Amino acid sequence: MNRDEKYLIGYILGDGMVRHYPRHGYEVKITEKSREHAEYLASLITQLYRVKPVLVKDKFRRTWRIRIYRKDLYELIKQKLEEAIRNPDKHLVGGLFDAEDDYTVSKQRLRFTNRDLSIIKIVEEFLEKNNVSYHIYTREREEHIWYNIEIYGSHILKIINKLDLRHPKWKKMYSHLSLY
Repeated sequence: MNRDEKYLIGYILGDGMVRHYPRHGYEVKITEKSREHAEYLASLITQLYRVKPVLVKDKFRRTWRIRIYRKDLYELIKQKLEEAIRNPDKHLVGGLFDAEDDYTVSKQRLRFTNRDLSIIKIVEEFLEKNNVSYHIYTREREEHIWYNIEIYGSHILKIINKLDLRHPKWKKMYSHLSLY
């Protein structure tokens, strides 16, 4: 897999879904708040797989949905997900961070959130491999549990320089961190 494909697979792991509906077929779906980034992801899919996804606005959730209904792509993405999880790198983890991370200027905090403990483990191993200090805690609401990884201070600079971050949301963080 090249870097673009690993990034996309990381993004799908974070904010995507690869699903088979017994009576309706196969779907690969990505949810994204930023129209600019949704268009970028759709163009990446077209470039990598020669498939033009459907891009629609979800009027109830203020998000964009990128959808592909093809069995061959569904099977390929499933295979790529398994392969990428076995060999995570800065592109896969960068895609995950773009999908699931946020930076809080006032707290100078980088936070990664996911409900899947196996994804948290991928990020945790990447942080440890790069000697980045972090904290993990859980949040619960009713029967749902979210795992949060928080990174503070100089460790933010340590990790963002090692990730393949492409989302426009990071512009604010980069301008804030350049002051230090």
